[in-house]
Amino acid sequence: MVRTSRRSLVVALLALGVVAAPVAGLAGATQVTDWSGPRHDSANTGANLDARAPTTDVGPAWTARVGSAGMALVGPTVGDGTVYVGNGDGVVFAFGADGERQWRTDVGGSVESSVALGAEYGYVVVRDTETDVVELVALDRAGGDVAWRYELTSDRPYSALRGQPVVADGTVYASGDTFGPEVEPRRFLVAVADGSERWRVDVGSDGLTSPSVADERVVVGAYDPDGEAGRVLAVDRADGSVVWETPLSTQPARAPAIVDGEVYVPTWTDVTVLDAGDGTVLRTLDVAAGSEPIAVADGTVYAVADDRLVAVNATTGARRWTAGESFVDTPPVVAANAVVVGADGAVVGLDPETGQRQWAYVVDERVGVRAHPAVVDGAVYVGPTNRRLYSLVEGGSAVPGGLAGQVGHAILSDTLLGTLAALAAASLVAGLLAGTVTLGLARLRGYSWAPPRVVASRVLRRPYADTGRLAAAAVHVVLAVVVPFVLGALFLGVSIAVPALGLPAVPLLGGGLVYVGALLVLTAAGGWALLTSRWLPAAASAADVELGRLRRQAAVVVGTYAVVTGLVYPLLLFLAMMLVFFR
Repeated sequence: MVRTSRRSLVVALLALGVVAAPVAGLAGATQVTDWSGPRHDSANTGANLDARAPTTDVGPAWTARVGSAGMALVGPTVGDGTVYVGNGDGVVFAFGADGERQWRTDVGGSVESSVALGAEYGYVVVRDTETDVVELVALDRAGGDVAWRYELTSDRPYSALRGQPVVADGTVYASGDTFGPEVEPRRFLVAVADGSERWRVDVGSDGLTSPSVADERVVVGAYDPDGEAGRVLAVDRADGSVVWETPLSTQPARAPAIVDGEVYVPTWTDVTVLDAGDGTVLRTLDVAAGSEPIAVADGTVYAVADDRLVAVNATTGARRWTAGESFVDTPPVVAANAVVVGADGAVVGLDPETGQRQWAYVVDERVGVRAHPAVVDGAVYVGPTNRRLYSLVEGGSAVPGGLAGQVGHAILSDTLLGTLAALAAASLVAGLLAGTVTLGLARLRGYSWAPPRVVASRVLRRPYADTGRLAAAAVHVVLAVVVPFVLGALFLGVSIAVPALGLPAVPLLGGGLVYVGALLVLTAAGGWALLTSRWLPAAASAADVELGRLRRQAAVVVGTYAVVTGLVYPLLLFLAMMLVFFR
């Protein structure tokens, strides 16, 4: 899907498929009321019809700080009342249903997948951010201890696991590739159990989706990165032998969803439905479903097409509804009474029959909800978003992080508030620094108090004789802080207004900061001119100091202020806005 360059990046990096423990009717079926992977189960159905989502007055029962998801956009999984989530700093957390942290394990690097849950272990793909080595790590679900690590080996310089692994009967199935300079990349499916490779199937140079598992087969989509065609393969879970292979005229885009003996393959132009037994093409559904993984439940396919959530009849392809929410950020997940998605910065619950909005909880209007939600036992779990994991329930009223957390949430979620907060923080630090430095310089060199006293008398509207040194110093520092904030806010207003007039925009983050620094220097020069030509002459006689000397002293102080703020303030503002917008 295409919205902005940032949205394109998000889409490109979103995990292709997911999930871990099969649903009822599939081999190894366990924990059907849990959410064992981002798409609920190893068949990638995206549906948990044994669970009900909240319907009214939805808010957080609790939140927990878990850090940033990084670029992998991984979501939470739930098993036996425990919620598991990883972050971009290589830490995996486990929380009880009440929000109490059960354990925290640093697996190193960056967690690149959701925690796929097996009966005993949770499995994550971890990438070393320095060496780019990718491992599959097994964690004990009870205590978080690392049980084993599997590193992909090959005769090529580089190798990696891709997408989301799935688990069935203690075996982990994943897509991967090997590559290197001047060699043709090779993609494959791999099966790993107890830290050892059971089998590996080379599928050539085609790109791969994440796998799905049903009965005794592993199904994966393959596509030609340089062409338009693709294929779907089913291999035997026991030895990796190819059971069937079906060519497609379009490219599989996400992991297949396997439901009731049928394989639903989302592509960039349609959803192709195959017979799970022999791979025969049964039908195609006219919905371009390649931008996000799909969900299939109760004879309906839920997909994101052109940034909107649509529901189509799984047999005829007839469109049942198109939701009103625009810019859908996550794949849909389905509960017995709702379809849940991230859209427009909120977690949204929709009526599965009509697509009408039932509720919405705003999490982050600026970045959006970037990872798959999970629905279990009346709760929707979502995160990491705003560096937090959320448990959303009916009547939930927890304040994320207390009062300070609520303020931080508002700042980080709203573009205007975030920008103003960055302006205030940068102005405060730069102004205090510049004010302190200039006061210290003036005192070290024995400068007259007349210039700061006359400025303070004008600001406070009191006679020069009644304005003492303490008041002069206080006004000096306050002005040192206020001036850069006002100029930054002014430039922000201009940067917002100019595009509305059809003129070329100058972004604040980037070249615009140079203009802010230049404005500070010009403002300082104008202030010096006003001070020395209008205000100081009267003060010079009152202070019994020669006017030319006062002008030279003021020039040194104002010039020092201009240099310090002109250099430091744009840098601090850039860093503050990077923290707000790209944390």
